[in-house]
Amino acid sequence: MRKIIKILGKPGTGKTTTLADKMLEKINEGHSFDDIMFITYSRSASRAMYQKLYEKEIERKQLRNFGTIYKLANKTLNLSDENYIGIDDFIKFSNEEGVMFDPSMFNVRKLNEVDEFGLSGDSSAYVEGNILFNWWQYLKCVFVTNDRIEKAIRCFYGLNYNQQKTLSHRSVDHLISLYQLWEDYKKSKRKYEYQDMLQEILLEQIEYVDPFLFAFVDEALDFGSLQIKVLNMWCSDDYAREEYICYDPLQTIYRFTGSNPNVVAGIEADEHIVLGKSFRVPEKPWMVATRLAKYINDDSMDGIKPSDKVGRVVFVDDLLSFLKNNKWDTSISTFFLLRRNEDVRNLMNFMERNRFPVRGIGRTYTIWDIKYFRDVYNLLVCLDRGIVPGREEVRSLVLRLPASLLKRGVKQDFKTRKYKYWGEDGSVKLFEDKFSLFYGLFRGDVGSVHDVKDVIIQPKVKFSNSQRRYLLNTSGRDLLTRDLKWFTGTFHASKGLEAENVFLFDYSLRDDWDLLDETRLSYVGVTRTLDSCFVVGYRDGGGFIEQFI
Repeated sequence: MRKIIKILGKPGTGKTTTLADKMLEKINEGHSFDDIMFITYSRSASRAMYQKLYEKEIERKQLRNFGTIYKLANKTLNLSDENYIGIDDFIKFSNEEGVMFDPSMFNVRKLNEVDEFGLSGDSSAYVEGNILFNWWQYLKCVFVTNDRIEKAIRCFYGLNYNQQKTLSHRSVDHLISLYQLWEDYKKSKRKYEYQDMLQEILLEQIEYVDPFLFAFVDEALDFGSLQIKVLNMWCSDDYAREEYICYDPLQTIYRFTGSNPNVVAGIEADEHIVLGKSFRVPEKPWMVATRLAKYINDDSMDGIKPSDKVGRVVFVDDLLSFLKNNKWDTSISTFFLLRRNEDVRNLMNFMERNRFPVRGIGRTYTIWDIKYFRDVYNLLVCLDRGIVPGREEVRSLVLRLPASLLKRGVKQDFKTRKYKYWGEDGSVKLFEDKFSLFYGLFRGDVGSVHDVKDVIIQPKVKFSNSQRRYLLNTSGRDLLTRDLKWFTGTFHASKGLEAENVFLFDYSLRDDWDLLDETRLSYVGVTRTLDSCFVVGYRDGGGFIEQFI
């Protein structure tokens, strides 16, 4: 008889550590990692577990049954890249059936990212094809079987007013027909979207490919009916002796994909463990998180203590003045979190205009995520400040230049990391300082930071136009970013992560947003901090988060 142990783990209470310790107990009892399945919702949770076990000197190749539920489903069905729906499939089907579809606003999930969708939290674009493809996957997660899905289509289950309005020119029967045609299209090509794998496994009762004895489930709060049913089938009494389920209903922020905290809450457990102290979230941010929980009548924070730090919660009225008036260290981990991808893009433009470097979280990507760009930027800042640039910074510049702009042998020397021309093998006599050595790498008359910029603007130098523009405006007054730990992204993308400082950009609730979802989302944002939480005011006031400070 399988024993089920549920673990309530609030942010920072050590869920990953607890699960890892339980796994190692099984290993010490004589079992192997082949006897263990670790299954989760997101790739970030998988990475956290890999890292935790790596610290215990466990190699990743030992963990054959570890990953997201989609990764393990892929393994069970033995799928490859060719088995996944691509953007061309969406376009082809939409054109054939006369459905408006905007590929620029649609994330395609291929095999190498099937367990890393990095959900943004944006509502589907109000284009009918985009709505339909997302909606049908959502309905699979909630209702599982096609007959129930078709009934849900008839009542527009899960769609908000604007989405229903977009589809209102089509009859219900036509919408059901489109769904059936899309399912037939995928089956004819044996192609899958991510929920299709789980649906097939459940309906065909396909057992997991490798036997195991112990199941460890993280982020169970993000599972919906479909995922839980697959999990229950794989972990039935015939296979698993014990099942550990880790959850926190307040962190359920993917309901728009079918996640449902009530599904996990309904699982009867033989044992219930509550992790009683957060080692991440300080007292003052914890108080805000508790107020958010009480706001939706959730008392699961009761009796759980924050970390020993007091921390800070600060309201910021003017972000630009706040950043300029405080000496910020870019090597201290800092998150800038916003509700929508559109807002993230606006912040990225704001930060670029005001010369504040910031990297991306999840699917957010900035020029600061490119190492060679950061290196060359830091090189220019150093030169303008009279600081010797680092060897790797010099190398990144050298490798972007055509060999014709450098003295003979320099590019090959840096490419192979011999660094003879940087004086590291003793064969080159060092000048009074390394500035002369640096400028001596170039052909022609290069002797100042302005001369280096003249080199960078040459068309054969490998920088994009936006990178080149930014570098040409770089000066010694800019921030050094040698260990850049400033990140921006959505609230959703930050789940499972943490930073010393967290800036939460307040926002006003839209009519088609769910109060429960937005409260949980704010809870996730507040509890990312290890020290300070800064709430950036929404326009002229009236933001949702502000009322809980």
